[in-house]
Amino acid sequence: MIVFVVLPVISLAETATSSANKEKDNIIKTEIDAQKESIKNSVQERRQGALDKIKEEVDRFIQNVIERFTAADNRLIKLADRIDSRIEKLQTANISVSTSTDLMIIARAKINEATTSVASIVSKTKDVSTETTMTTIREEFKTIKAQIETAKEKIKIAHAALVDVVNSLKPGQNKMDKENKVTN
Repeated sequence: MIVFVVLPVISLAETATSSANKEKDNIIKTEIDAQKESIKNSVQERRQGALDKIKEEVDRFIQNVIERFTAADNRLIKLADRIDSRIEKLQTANISVSTSTDLMIIARAKINEATTSVASIVSKTKDVSTETTMTTIREEFKTIKAQIETAKEKIKIAHAALVDVVNSLKPGQNKMDKENKVTN
């Protein structure tokens, strides 16, 4: 009979301790879930902060490049205007400047190409600032970097074309060009 009396008490004690353990387990589980969520949120905030910082750095870099290239483009235009005025002065003095005029037309076309190339960088910059993932920012930056290199090259070509115009205007250069044509 003792067995019948003690057995239910033991089983009740086991259920009481097991329910207490279940409550502890549930409390621990909710605490772990809360910590996981907290860690997940902090990681996401760090990623977003890093992404925002990278966007800011890319935008700053691109703006600096655009400012430099725009300034270079403006300098080329001013130089071309000065060369045009020099050509006009030489024409009024009855000096043949047909070669220089032809070269100037080519140089102006190259300056326009450089201006267009710089403008394409400006339009592409807006695409980077709207991107939301690191992968897309990388891809857009690669595209912009290629456009920057293209614009840089076009500015160099435009400058070289202006140098050719200036060289064709030099009085000694014209004489040397005529002598080279005669000897060739």
